[in-house]
Amino acid sequence: MTVLLDSTDVVPRLYRRIGLGLRGGELDTIAERSPSDAVSALLDTSIGDDPWAGTDYTVLPGPAGGQRRRLGLLAISAWIDALVDSEQPVDDWLAWFWHGRFVSALTEVKNPQFMVDQIRVLRARGRGSFGELTRAVTIDAAMLLYLDGNDSTAQAPNENYSRELLELFTIGHGAYTEDDVAAGAAALSGWRIDRSTGDPQLRTRRHDSTPRRYLQAEGVHDVNTVVTAIEHNPELAITIAARLAAEIVGPQLDPAVIVRAAAAFTAANLNVDVLLRSLVDEVLAGADGGQVVSGPLLWYVAARRATGAKPEMRDVFPQLRAAGQVPWLAPNVSGWPSGAAWNNAATLVARFALAELIADSTPADSVALTAGDRDQLARALGITTAWSDTTAAALDRLDRPRERLVLALVSPEFVNC
Repeated sequence: MTVLLDSTDVVPRLYRRIGLGLRGGELDTIAERSPSDAVSALLDTSIGDDPWAGTDYTVLPGPAGGQRRRLGLLAISAWIDALVDSEQPVDDWLAWFWHGRFVSALTEVKNPQFMVDQIRVLRARGRGSFGELTRAVTIDAAMLLYLDGNDSTAQAPNENYSRELLELFTIGHGAYTEDDVAAGAAALSGWRIDRSTGDPQLRTRRHDSTPRRYLQAEGVHDVNTVVTAIEHNPELAITIAARLAAEIVGPQLDPAVIVRAAAAFTAANLNVDVLLRSLVDEVLAGADGGQVVSGPLLWYVAARRATGAKPEMRDVFPQLRAAGQVPWLAPNVSGWPSGAAWNNAATLVARFALAELIADSTPADSVALTAGDRDQLARALGITTAWSDTTAAALDRLDRPRERLVLALVSPEFVNC
């Protein structure tokens, strides 16, 4: 890895973008390391503990709305707390990233345990082979329910998942035909969740195994051959590289960055870790696609990591919902909006409410509250850019540390990274 810039800005930026945010005082620790060592620590690949271990979140089919809501909130809370506490933040950040791409929602899936199992897949496979990740998600119980694969048969193949697999999850709009959608639906038919075990199984009598032409590949007839054809499509590497680059390098990308990253991704047989590291190298070498606007969930996680706050989840959920981003509750199959779309009045009001909850539950000895001036407060929150004149003047008008913390958390300097 070639590092051309020092760690005073670029490395902390990476920690804020793909490391779930800096903990209080962590900026000083990073500054004591070489950029290479700091980035190596960030990119550690060990998998963290399972946040749902020892708990069964299964809700059986039928009128169990109250139980579904209760267990769903418990499972979501466990994941959010795991993101806050994560010592392997890049892996957990990637799981969140994939959750916003391979979208499923509890409103349609109904069973929280299926959502738990899907996130387990994203955590375990999200940094490895993109093809294997796609294969696993395709026959995942939550996805089978969310996009109607569970009811897809040879006689009546459902095209919902086949279409979104191409348009949203992999190669993108315009890179496939309606014939491809139909062929994919037939090849993916026959998967059904076993009622007794909850495990997806291929029911051969319900499956259409007729070899078909799909994305210019011949003989496609099952999950494996569908994904293999997608892997060989030239649009895939560019599409996935562009999506990940927008989050790591920034949304205003030099196309050459995407081309180089896609080439590295392709050469590595679509290994996501190689793609990730190539984009990190681009940032370290000076690539700058502008500021990334943190969505409400990652912003909330970063705020808690920086402050040590532990607000009550029963108070947090209504505000995350008002802000527009609760895990497992994406508004549609496209996932959540990104970037400047989060700069709206409703999200801002909800961020203020969440910032107040965070400030009220921040320990008194947190560096976010003991900071003597606004520059120390910036360092406590992992902010390396200077406060704008507007933010600085607003902070200087406040005497109480918790009020200053609220304002700092909703400032553009903390929201944008």
